[in-house]
Amino acid sequence: MTHDLLSEEQHRFLAERLDQLRQGDLINLGATSVVGQGPSPTLKFADPQAMADADQPWSLTLVTDLGWYVVLSQDCDIARSPEVEPCIVVCPLEAMPIIEWQSLRSGPYSAREFPFPEHAHISLPGGTAGVANARFVTSVEKQALLAPAYRRAEPLTAPLRLRFREWVGRRFAKAPHPDHVDAHVLQPCGHRISRLAKAGRAQVDGRSRSQMLVLTADDWYIGPGEQLIPLQLVITAASAQTVGLCDETSTNFTLPAIEAARKELQSDLNRRITPGLDYALTVGVHTLDRLAAETYRSWTPWTLDARSTWSGPAT
Repeated sequence: MTHDLLSEEQHRFLAERLDQLRQGDLINLGATSVVGQGPSPTLKFADPQAMADADQPWSLTLVTDLGWYVVLSQDCDIARSPEVEPCIVVCPLEAMPIIEWQSLRSGPYSAREFPFPEHAHISLPGGTAGVANARFVTSVEKQALLAPAYRRAEPLTAPLRLRFREWVGRRFAKAPHPDHVDAHVLQPCGHRISRLAKAGRAQVDGRSRSQMLVLTADDWYIGPGEQLIPLQLVITAASAQTVGLCDETSTNFTLPAIEAARKELQSDLNRRITPGLDYALTVGVHTLDRLAAETYRSWTPWTLDARSTWSGPAT
């Protein structure tokens, strides 16, 4: 798209809409395009009877049932002139069972799904919550924002928007871990954390100390290590208050309770590691204000798929 295809008034109007749009916003424009060749189960999502010869190329265009797409493009690319950046990159917003959504929110974030909060403009089936599904991305031409039917929603708070920005970066630049560490340490421990989060959210009274600490964690990181893997949790006073690990009047952390929870979680997770391979895991609990920048920069973000199976693209 070039400037001379639009009137001056349209150009100003488009510039205004682009200035308003930010990474993590929702727009009601988009679709998922999938290109393949030969037989594929993906074809069944469009037509259960669809078939393709081995040398036959095909393409599908799928839309999400919710009608919303999550903006992945960075703010600077959104605002740039269409002559420089003609499109906005988006992925579909999809519905996930609420219990899985809660586990995804409390455990190490998935590299493929990001949990979105409730919003007045998002209509979801009962018992579900919204997630951005970055398995499928597509481009939306900026000129489409001039359509009368165009709508935008801003469900993310400032802290969530920052977290979303980091998540998008992790999606396309995931920190690698050796296969053995991933298979025998991180995967079993990650799924255990997801289960602790799910159980902790289901019962407000009688939570174990491990459940409380998991629900308190804002971010998860892996420190440098080979046989001894340091798992690092970052917590805040606000997150600790929600589960009773911070004094409500003084906003001081209840350090003995946090230390007891740390030891309990560390012991629990080490029981999940495949035995006989000489791997072990330590758990550290930190706040960013007391963390040395040099130490923080030596860590890598930990992402984990909360669901071990894939249900297919949005239809």
